[in-house]
Amino acid sequence: MPTVRQALLDSSELHEMHPRRHGRDSSAISERACRATRMATPSGSRGSKLTPTARALAECKRRGWPAGVVERYVSQTRRRHDLFGFIDLVALDGQRGVLGIQVTSSSNMSARITKIQTECSERAVNWLHAGNRVQVWGFAKRGAAGARKLWTLRVVDVDVDDRGRFTTV
Repeated sequence: MPTVRQALLDSSELHEMHPRRHGRDSSAISERACRATRMATPSGSRGSKLTPTARALAECKRRGWPAGVVERYVSQTRRRHDLFGFIDLVALDGQRGVLGIQVTSSSNMSARITKIQTECSERAVNWLHAGNRVQVWGFAKRGAAGARKLWTLRVVDVDVDDRGRFTTV
């Protein structure tokens, strides 16, 4: 079974792994590398067990955004802690400021937005007033009845208006 690292390799890294193929065709990679990439990508085959954070990181990479995970796991309490209580990933998407991403399943997005607006409101307002942005990304498998289900991404922007009230788009 491929590791997440194998799945997230870009084609240049794959060529370094298989230098004999590099000279022939710049898009040619080994069949083993193709299988590894298909099996662990966000829209991969059955058995793909990536976390929503790993899916979001892969999506950022697909879009060409440098991104990093800022949530941490505390083994003594067996819990994950987000940056400022609501940010799992940060990304540089070419727009002004840093994009803070809260990653979850699509069915849990409203709970995450509510958490940002209530429990973490002061920190979220400070983050937004500093010129940064917040988005909530939700992943779900969707597709027509009887058809293959694919991972889909839903994005909600969280912002604050002039009066300090939260808005979502």
